[in-house]
Amino acid sequence: MAAHGSGPDPIARPAPHSADARRLRVLLATLADLERPGGVPRSVRMLAEGLRARGHDVATISCPIAAGVRRTVLRRVWRRVSPSSEEARRIHGALSRMAADFARCGARDVGIAFEAWSADVSAAAGIPTVLRVAGLGSITDEWVRNGFIAAGSRVVARLRQRESAGTAAARHVVVLGAASADAMRALGVREARLSVIHNAVAVPGGAAEERTDDAVRVVAVGNLRKVKGADVLAAALAALPDGLRERVEFIHLGEGDDDGNPVFVTARNSLTAAGVRHEFRGAVPHDAIWAVLRSADVFAFPSRVESFGNALVEALAAGLPVVATDVGAVREILGDGATTAGLVVPPDDPRRFAAALAVLLRDADTRHDWGVRNAERAARLFGVETMLDRYERVLRAAVAGS
Repeated sequence: MAAHGSGPDPIARPAPHSADARRLRVLLATLADLERPGGVPRSVRMLAEGLRARGHDVATISCPIAAGVRRTVLRRVWRRVSPSSEEARRIHGALSRMAADFARCGARDVGIAFEAWSADVSAAAGIPTVLRVAGLGSITDEWVRNGFIAAGSRVVARLRQRESAGTAAARHVVVLGAASADAMRALGVREARLSVIHNAVAVPGGAAEERTDDAVRVVAVGNLRKVKGADVLAAALAALPDGLRERVEFIHLGEGDDDGNPVFVTARNSLTAAGVRHEFRGAVPHDAIWAVLRSADVFAFPSRVESFGNALVEALAAGLPVVATDVGAVREILGDGATTAGLVVPPDDPRRFAAALAVLLRDADTRHDWGVRNAERAARLFGVETMLDRYERVLRAAVAGS
């Protein structure tokens, strides 16, 4: 596959781990809640555990946005009047708590910040910082795109200013795929400071969830925000031809399944009206996700916008064929040509998604063969040790100032 504007990666080739390499004191910092599901919490935990297993001294700081917020009457009124300003207050409050936590952690050789805002705090603490970008470029844009902050709000400029400071102060920037690399180049990150390191997948033990029928099970994993496209997938399932639609059992895993969420309501109503068997299980433990993946027949990835797609890699590792939208790093994950074991369709197009699903729903042999191929691809390209090798090189380069 042709890379999307990618250039030479100075940290591109994994270096073999050396048992006598100097032990690093590493600090991982994030605004995500490490106790909740999601790609960033899983990545922080995997990286922390992997680096510790290699002998490094690793500490983590997690300052969730909503933590420590006192729900006073004044704050509730302020949130109704100016929700974007309230979100900004929460962000800056979390960053202030993070700065205090950095001061308590003592001397560290290097830090990994999982948001550009956090990178600003890390660099201000005098720590050589690696910024690991989870989204497509700007985190402020990500918040606007998800509807957390209004595009026209006056707080956007202040958040961008702090984000720009954090990005500029980072010694190295790690992105998850070529599309993210292009976005960071557009923000002015030089090639010498930029590396693509794909997320890894650690396949746990455990059995598949028991099945009691012969339905064809389609599974999707992700929150129920608009960017993840659950409403598009529901419309695609509803558009399946008669005789095929009745064979489907759809399971969705991910938070947001409440009647106040219009995406959830739209998806549920579409499935109910079309008579598609479905279940929205909400946020579940990671082990439970793997049990459902192992019991599935097809994985659906309907995102409108995506940087990498941890859930997609996990579906490959679970041996599932996939239908996915052409966003972010999807083509990097699935491969091209003879190695492809999934169908890629344009985003926000339920009819095309339905047609691709129908190909796999009708053909059990193809589902099996593609699933085997995907499991082999995941093991070859998305192993934990490969990821850790590359992070060690980036961290040492950041400490050396190179």
